[in-house]
Amino acid sequence: MNMKIWIFAFVFLLQSPILPGQTNSDSLSALLQNRVALKNRGVTYAAELATLYQLLDFRLLWTGEDTGHHLQKLITCIDHAASLGLKEDAYRLQLARSTLEKKFKSELIDDPIVTDVLLTDALVHFFHDIAYGNIKPDLGYKGLDDREVCLNIPLYLSLHLDDPAWDKLIALLEPSLPVYRDIKLLLHDYVQTIRNPGFREINIPPESIPIQNDQLIRRLQQLGFLDNSFRQFDDSIIVDAVRRAQLLFNLAVDGKPGRNTVQALNVPLLKRVHLLSVSLNYYRWMNCLQIKEPLVLVNIPSGLLKVYEKNTQSLMMRVITGKKKTPSPTLSSSIREVVLFPYWMVPASIARKELLPLIKKDIGYLARNNFQVLDRQGKLVNPSAVPWSGLSQNYFPYTLRQMTGCDNSLGLVKFNFGNPFRVYLHDTPLKTLFAQSPRFFSHGCIRLQDARSLAVLLLGTNRMAIDTLDEQGCPEQQPPTPIPLVRPFALVIWYNLVDWDEKGHLVFYKNEYNRVF
Repeated sequence: MNMKIWIFAFVFLLQSPILPGQTNSDSLSALLQNRVALKNRGVTYAAELATLYQLLDFRLLWTGEDTGHHLQKLITCIDHAASLGLKEDAYRLQLARSTLEKKFKSELIDDPIVTDVLLTDALVHFFHDIAYGNIKPDLGYKGLDDREVCLNIPLYLSLHLDDPAWDKLIALLEPSLPVYRDIKLLLHDYVQTIRNPGFREINIPPESIPIQNDQLIRRLQQLGFLDNSFRQFDDSIIVDAVRRAQLLFNLAVDGKPGRNTVQALNVPLLKRVHLLSVSLNYYRWMNCLQIKEPLVLVNIPSGLLKVYEKNTQSLMMRVITGKKKTPSPTLSSSIREVVLFPYWMVPASIARKELLPLIKKDIGYLARNNFQVLDRQGKLVNPSAVPWSGLSQNYFPYTLRQMTGCDNSLGLVKFNFGNPFRVYLHDTPLKTLFAQSPRFFSHGCIRLQDARSLAVLLLGTNRMAIDTLDEQGCPEQQPPTPIPLVRPFALVIWYNLVDWDEKGHLVFYKNEYNRVF
């Protein structure tokens, strides 16, 4: 036999799952060890497959004897993928259906070992997405390693594969956060509405309309605000339905179907489904983070900060985020330090564009607002010695630093975390802005409504300096006091358009930054 024939025979044996004299278990084990062959077959979760089959003594799960019930459960799960924020075409639905059909007809299944592996890969893929999500937040900086797993999916599958249904398995692997539950329930309702054979989108006229309007009533029924079994409603019932719709769409709640309300009602239900799916998968992604360590979560559209630890929300507060022209960046990082009495090192863009014109008009602006001038070497410069008239946005070889005090733009507390954007979480003396909604007022940093409470939570037993903060007041010329955290807190700043408000109501938020989802 020449060399080419030997090579062909060797490659054939590598790619073939069944070798002469082997049992199904032997052939399956051999295939699972051949990562090249698995990759060529399109297998994604090779390591998890090997673990799962080993836990199940290398028995065939889909093509062996008496496995039709497993196939039916897999098909049922995939059929409901959209209601779970997933895509059914990602899990080999057609292969599962054709395999089940052949079993019903007692037909031979082509390549049963490979078919079994591919369907098990689909099973692991499905429950991996249930646990960790199929969409990750779009983060401008990734300072946390989110590749670590916190759930042993092969073990869970091996223990529950023979359960009559896999609802329990889904519940074990998905987040148990109440906000996740609410998103999932609304998503399920909307998907079922769309799947109704008689469904079609209703477009209400864009102008304000009377309460007794057929299109309005039908749309409120589609969205679940009115009972589908009725056609006539009292005005008060429709007004109440409109109020609940306005609450969901983050509008002024007055019960009147005005222009903004009609515009929100006219958003295609398929788009609502997509945003709900994105949010559901975001929470799946963050679930592992908050299980492993405490997590500070800031949602830019909602203007809220929440602290999670092991499925418990321990703190919530309002925040102020970046204006549309100076948006807050999305990121993941770790908070490692709290700084009391921080300096505000004014960003160059703010110093040049906003403060320089004020200083040119009146150099006393610096003293009144407690600003110092530093040269390029970081040394203090007498403001009177600076040739202000010769400076411009294009030429400003100085740094402005605001000293500590009650009027310091960072307030009394700042939270440092690694990021390339030079942003941080911080206190603020301008508390009145927290009463407004929405709250897009900053240059990119996150201003906190109650920075002291967050500092107390993060510092834990190392909180003595925070406890005396109120006694010290706002001393001027106080040098910054950095306090390291005993344990770092994970931080995620994301842009999620469907989330709870501060009262625990699910809300679709305005896409202020016009981000694409």
